Amino acid sequence: MLNDLEATAIAVPHLGPDQVATLNPGAAAARGNIAVVAPGTGLGVGFLFWTGERYQACASEAGHTSFAPRNPQ
Repeated sequence: MLNDLEATAIAVPHLGPDQVATLNPGAAAARGNIAVVAPGTGLGVGFLFWTGERYQACASEAGHTSFAPRNPQ
């Protein structure tokens, strides 16, 4: 069995620049962590980290955390 966002994260290193969306422009860190966020009926979250040889995909339960604004800012 595989978490759905972990499965999605596995594909991320294989995507081309025209297949991803940048949410916060800036300089990417070489071999930096990669977040996968999938809002839908819930908030699916997965991530990848560099092992020194390849990216490793991981599942997350971050979608179960509170994400609501707490103040006007």
